Amino acid sequence: MIGLYTERYPAVGETHGLSVVAASLEQAFPESLEEIRIVDLVAFGSEDLVPVIAQMEAFRPNVVGVSVPYGTYSTLLELAPNLRSLLDEGACVMLGGALPTYLGDRMLIDVDPRVVVIIGEGEEASVGVVSAWAGRFEFSVVPNLRVAVNGTSLATKRSLVDVTKVPAPYRAHLPGILASGAQVFAESSRACSWAACSFCLRGLTDIDGKPREFRRFGKQRLFDDLKRLSDLGVTAVTFADEDFLGGQLHEIENFADVLEETVQAIAPRRLAFDASVTIRSIYYSDDIESERFRRKAVLRRFVSMGLRKIFLGVESGSASQLRRYTKGHTPDECAAASREVLSAGAKLELGFIMFDPLCTRPEIIENVRFLLDNDLAQFASSPTAELRMQVGSRYLGILHKAEAQLGTELYDRELDPNTLSYRYRFADADVAELAHAVRRDNARRQALVYRLKGLTRFGDGKILGVSTNEVGALLGQYRTRMLEALAQAALATNVSYEIEAKKALLDLASSVLGVNGLDNHSAPLVRQAVEIARELVCAAIS
Repeated sequence: MIGLYTERYPAVGETHGLSVVAASLEQAFPESLEEIRIVDLVAFGSEDLVPVIAQMEAFRPNVVGVSVPYGTYSTLLELAPNLRSLLDEGACVMLGGALPTYLGDRMLIDVDPRVVVIIGEGEEASVGVVSAWAGRFEFSVVPNLRVAVNGTSLATKRSLVDVTKVPAPYRAHLPGILASGAQVFAESSRACSWAACSFCLRGLTDIDGKPREFRRFGKQRLFDDLKRLSDLGVTAVTFADEDFLGGQLHEIENFADVLEETVQAIAPRRLAFDASVTIRSIYYSDDIESERFRRKAVLRRFVSMGLRKIFLGVESGSASQLRRYTKGHTPDECAAASREVLSAGAKLELGFIMFDPLCTRPEIIENVRFLLDNDLAQFASSPTAELRMQVGSRYLGILHKAEAQLGTELYDRELDPNTLSYRYRFADADVAELAHAVRRDNARRQALVYRLKGLTRFGDGKILGVSTNEVGALLGQYRTRMLEALAQAALATNVSYEIEAKKALLDLASSVLGVNGLDNHSAPLVRQAVEIARELVCAAIS
């Protein structure tokens, strides 16, 4: 089992898809499965394929599963000759993850028509693939696949995984990666109870992108996994759920009962955990007083259980932009939910999409004012981010209507296979000028800022240790300065965003070099960040 990594998205963590698929294979083939080896490059933050190829050469596996996340299509093509070598020996090669789900046809051509592409969830599909490879039945009867049959690409029927039947994730490989400080994941649910955001890709953990496809794992699986992690010495996990508190209020309360019972059962060890939550799971303006009280109470229950950090998908502080994103919440609800999280004693991180092809300068000003006036700039992970125009997203339909009205194309039709996205242009010329300035600055800052974000975003700070909060605070100060510069540039076209942003980036780099313990750090991601900071400072001096 192989997890590919890219420095385009530098973060160190377990590839959880490998863990869940390995568990299903182990359960399905207790007698014939001799050994599972997992080579997870994401867990070590390394693009180097040498250890992967070395394991493949030494082990000569019968079955290979490759996780192909965002940014790794090019890496997959580098590995393709080695995969073909195994296919020539009769091995079974499966490709899964975000890119295979949407680029199955392309992979059958670019990699090899003999590979099997898994679409969406992999537990049941992987078991079916191995069984079909072993001759028990045809690949065509296995759900969630794309395969080549007699030279023709065939997509089998889609089917949701029954989450009440899948085993707890495979964890035997974790001791080998925990020393790296890698982020460890758990799951309590699949899909999203909202599932309507116009920019989101659906089809990975659901099929139709409907709220009814939101599912919770059983209590026993949750206990088995968290108990196993605790026994391994893991002290913090990140729930990989899209929608940790999904469902109606009473369902959230029921989930709190289950998790509380689980946490108490593994005591005295305590697991801290981080999670992604929708705005209206925390604050809903239509709640009556008793419901508002219950929502506050259940949030505090989760915090008392160990919920340490909440990621809120705010995305915008502009009402018109939020409607375009079909988020289903309002700016006031976003501000109120953020206050509730902080009041409950949890840390906060906000997802934010400042720019989209149809945004206007007034919307940008509204966004900046929302973050600054509510003192939320420090919590926005990427406050000047652009919407990623992803294949199959509902936003494409919105853009097509705008193109028809304007009589011009707003995005290139050639898909980037690494990001599953299209390059686009801005409908508003003033916005385009400002966005291009932000893009140029983002290109300068991405190498440093993205690494610092990855080191401070989730987990228990094992990599940075006591410096985690200090570096996080520096990032918060930097984000505030960026937004102040953006506000000035949006209000007055003669103000240069880039000049102010460069100053903020240089100050961030200088401050990072002043943090104790980062120089000569053992972790590659930290060493990379320090070297980049040093290069920025040296370039400014020269």
